[in-house]
Amino acid sequence: MTQKPRVTALAAIIVLLFATPAPAGAEELPAAADRPEAVTNALIDSLFDGSRLAVSPDTEFNDLLETPTELDFGVERGDPDEDGYVTLTWSDLNAVYPVPLEAFRAVLLDFDSHADFVPRVVESPAEQVAADPPRWQQRVKLSFRFLGFGADYAFHTEHQIVLDRGTNPERHTNGPVEFGLRFRMFDTETETLTDSGGTWYLKELSINDRPHTYVRYTNFAAFGRSIVGLRLALRNFGLRDVKSVMDAYYREALTRAH
Repeated sequence: MTQKPRVTALAAIIVLLFATPAPAGAEELPAAADRPEAVTNALIDSLFDGSRLAVSPDTEFNDLLETPTELDFGVERGDPDEDGYVTLTWSDLNAVYPVPLEAFRAVLLDFDSHADFVPRVVESPAEQVAADPPRWQQRVKLSFRFLGFGADYAFHTEHQIVLDRGTNPERHTNGPVEFGLRFRMFDTETETLTDSGGTWYLKELSINDRPHTYVRYTNFAAFGRSIVGLRLALRNFGLRDVKSVMDAYYREALTRAH
């Protein structure tokens, strides 16, 4: 039986801590975009148009070693009647980690294990629902506790591989080894969260003759209900928490690689 979620002033920030893979056809938005209540605007559309499934322009890889760095981050107020949300937050970060791409890729796709190492995630069961392209659906339950505030709630996300170049020996390519994944919420167990989604992009690098992986992670979360202190909490803690998610995947990939 699903536990009915309890929502508090800071509860919604934990959505930013969810850092798993994602959905949609190669040139399409995830299935969640077909929901009448799904949010659509230029910012959110840009997360899924493929432009962020690439290395950010003018990137200096050595400056990003084990250092998640902000490319874009924001929190804005919206009109629920016109925009479909009261609060929207988004982030776009990149980093370079001294771990093989395949190790990071394997952790991203091991959905059931995410509850073991991703901050705040306490349940993460997933089921593969398609093979070409590979697609999964996952229920994620989050638990958040901070200075007397607490919340437990769950939502359902669809994940789809949209780029997988060179990671499979049967798909050998002379180009760069790259991997891309999209995710989009398709159902929620609380009315607070209206929509969420994002992307992961990985590119294989060699630095000082050692395998490294460039990681770019984007996400957004739209909230349909006013919560006292939410925007302040997101502005103060949201970016830090997204960085902690990226580092958590890296540490898990590093552990498994050794």
